[in-house]
Amino acid sequence: MKFNYNGISQFSSVRNRSASSTLDKLGFKSSGTNLNLRYANNSILADSLFGIQYNISEKPIDKYGFQDVYQQDNLTLYENQFSLPIAFASQSVYNDVKFKKHTLDNQASFLNQLANVNFDYFSPIPYDRTENTTDLISVTSSLNEDVAIQYQIEVPENSQVYLSFTNLHFSNDKQKKVDILVNGDKKTFTTDNTFSFFNLGYTKEKKTFNIHVSFPGNSQVSFESPTFYRLDTQTLTEAIQKIKEQPVTVSTSKNKIFATYDIQQDTSIFFTIPYDKGWSAYQDGKKIEIKQAQTGFMKVDVPKGKGTITLSFIPNGFVIGSICSFTSLLLFGIYNHRLKLFKAKKSLIQNSSQTQKS
Repeated sequence: MKFNYNGISQFSSVRNRSASSTLDKLGFKSSGTNLNLRYANNSILADSLFGIQYNISEKPIDKYGFQDVYQQDNLTLYENQFSLPIAFASQSVYNDVKFKKHTLDNQASFLNQLANVNFDYFSPIPYDRTENTTDLISVTSSLNEDVAIQYQIEVPENSQVYLSFTNLHFSNDKQKKVDILVNGDKKTFTTDNTFSFFNLGYTKEKKTFNIHVSFPGNSQVSFESPTFYRLDTQTLTEAIQKIKEQPVTVSTSKNKIFATYDIQQDTSIFFTIPYDKGWSAYQDGKKIEIKQAQTGFMKVDVPKGKGTITLSFIPNGFVIGSICSFTSLLLFGIYNHRLKLFKAKKSLIQNSSQTQKS
């Protein structure tokens, strides 16, 4: 926000808790009282759904669909070819899905409901486990070195690969970074207010990933048995393209959002912006109902055909507050004016009295 870049991460005491809580269930961590909301360590599926159009990085991000479009000094700008606008048409009238505990299941259910498909996007990648337990695994380094673990996995073609650690604990609470070498290429991740879900990269062909995970500044870490996931990029592409079949053109101006659509069946225009009572909606000039979607977002149900939806935002209580403020100022002005008249009259009487005495 400081540099006028739109993003997801924020710290706010006046946050929209419903939206933050929903985003937390979809991989953008916002736990507890939702003061923090973090973008890092999520999937490219979430990137596409929530309009993440660009990433800026000092190192290659290795994310399917992100192409480098500009470079200056040591920074590279990557553009996401599959990002959706903040308003898009679902393939049918949208009905909420029930989110569960597992983030990736929630993402898959959400996208399937929007695209009206039943695809499997994420699947675990098997590997030789050195442990066969559901308990916490504790790993300790020797000779005051950083803790390190090595894995090898066989990755199918067209895969975005992720590593998930559950209940990851550090011996040094001041050092919570994770370094991961994938076939010699280093990636560094933070776990501060984020999920322990790490992008290992994309491969178009079947490939062996040799993975070296280290925890700088820690002599011991503990976690549940890690899981490697692949995201099927062909399936993701098909689902996103299906949503894009019904185009919605979005523009903004001050406190308004305009969504122009051309759809072939009754559907919902889904807005991935926080639901708030301050929003009002008009369809071609006629006021229509805004409905909550997945608790934190908004949708407007529309019949097939062409049209434009205009969303207008005025903070809840702003009108009443403005009227109260104006009324208070008016009353104060009247009171102040009458007080001046009273003082002037009183002064005139006193001066007249003194003149008569003299």
